Parts: sequence; C-alpha cells; structure tokens
Amino acid sequence: MNECVKRVAVVMTYVGYDGDRCENVIDSCATVDCHNGSCINGDGDYVCECIAGYTGQLCDVEINECASNPCQHGGTCHDRVGHFDCRCPPGTSGKQTFSFLFFFISIFFIFYF
Repeated sequence: MNECVKRVAVVMTYVGYDGDRCENVIDSCATVDCHNGSCINGDGDYVCECIAGYTGQLCDVEINECASNPCQHGGTCHDRVGHFDCRCPPGTSGKQTFSFLFFFISIFFIFYF
C-alpha cells in the first residue's frame, strides 16, 4: 500500500494518496473486481456495493432467499437472484403459499369463540 508522507509542523501520513505533495488519489478499485456490484473507492481501501441478491466482500456470494423457509403450508421454495418463488400445493396460492382454508377457519374462530 502506498502511503504519502506530507511534512507540515509534524509528519502526517495520508493513506490513499501518493506523489511528492500527496496530490494523487490512489484508486483502490483499479485492481478489484466486485463481481455483482460496484466498487467504491475509499481512503486507501475499497467497498463493494452489491446488487440485490448478492453479498460478500466481492459480491460473489448469492444469497439464498429460501434459507428462511418463506413458503408456508407445504409450498416448495425456488431461489432466484434477489427473490424467491413458491410452488403452492392445491388449495393454496400467493407469494408465500397462503391457505384460504386456514384463513377462513381463523376468521371463524375469532368471531365465534
């Protein structure tokens, strides 16, 4: 890592700069590949800002949206990049396999018991 030393009243080190007068900003992103994201240059360092569905220092790890078992009532989860789909069994539907039968039974108990 290049460090620029600028002499003032005391010696100070400025990370992320080089040149005789610390006039050049070092592009930390020049040698970094943020696979599924954008590199943001910092003071002698970088950060990869990942697009939806990815994580990791280099945005190279796909997030498994099915890991939390979001599908209900026996639905089968299918992981997609940045989202999931549920394949619902007969009698259920919706994003998370909503059961209309369960809904109506719940409403019945709320109003009649």
